[in-house]
Amino acid sequence: MHDVNNLLMGLVGCAEVAVSKLDAGAVAAARAAILDLRDAARRGAGLTERADAQASLREPSDACVEGDVPLALGVVLLVEDDELVRRATRAMLAEFSLTVLEAVDADGALALARARGGVLDAIVCDVELPGADAGGLLGELCRLSPGARPVSMSGAPFALLVADGRVDREIPFLAKPFGAAELRAALSVQPKGARKQRGERSPRGRVVLLVEDDELMRTALHSLLGSWSYVVLAVPSAAAALDVIEREGPRVGVVLSDLLLAGASGEALARVLRGRCDDVPVVFMTGLREEDSLVARALAQPGTELLRKPFEADLLRRTIDAALTRGASGRHAGAKSA
Repeated sequence: MHDVNNLLMGLVGCAEVAVSKLDAGAVAAARAAILDLRDAARRGAGLTERADAQASLREPSDACVEGDVPLALGVVLLVEDDELVRRATRAMLAEFSLTVLEAVDADGALALARARGGVLDAIVCDVELPGADAGGLLGELCRLSPGARPVSMSGAPFALLVADGRVDREIPFLAKPFGAAELRAALSVQPKGARKQRGERSPRGRVVLLVEDDELMRTALHSLLGSWSYVVLAVPSAAAALDVIEREGPRVGVVLSDLLLAGASGEALARVLRGRCDDVPVVFMTGLREEDSLVARALAQPGTELLRKPFEADLLRRTIDAALTRGASGRHAGAKSA
């Protein structure tokens, strides 16, 4: 049953990602066929006779999350030994603009967590890893990364896993096969005590809040910053950025924002930020000239600087590093004076 559900998970996951890449019109027939493939795989899951009890054991609220709410996450560790399931899940996570680290076993997962220095935002772990106590592994990974959001997944019946002590009922569980909506909902669940743990973590570290309303630009910058080992929280608007600051403020080291944003400018965002996190540097990106009035107002805000588009990758990296160092120095000075 576990292997069958892994296969169905691969089918559902790949179909979900393919559908997200297709528009209506010329490819409408292809899109409809892929939707049929996905639905057939989901119906196939019913043939594996997973226990009805699993639905009553999961918290109903875990699956009730608005799909357009940005996930305030940067780096997710995915632990899955089945290649097809791993590829499908990785693709869905990438659709949420998350940086995905992958491991196929317990040793690899622990090595990645240690290499990250405890900076993981979420952990999605298969329960049925060969030769590993998945429950113990997930607990150790969470110990190494306090505040990370844990998610367990399996093709085995949830009720059986609970009875055997292999999953924690308090941790969001994904029954294979699952789709993008279920994955997003599970990742949106705050672990108990996460706010307190995150508020106690200091210093902030290499966390970049990226605010860019152009999807192509946001995706490209997210990938580039992630390749430099920054933790990236990417959002499309000033309102979404303020929501992230409200929840994740103590972790944000620098805000990298487009100056011209739909709905509210980056300058307006900086003004609000100064009232909430006055020590967080803000780096604006724009193609406007410095003599433009909007640019002048933005740079008049404390702790701000400007990157003129188009800019070189090396300049971006140097600017982000300098802003993080400057922000950390300001926090340390403030702590000493207090």
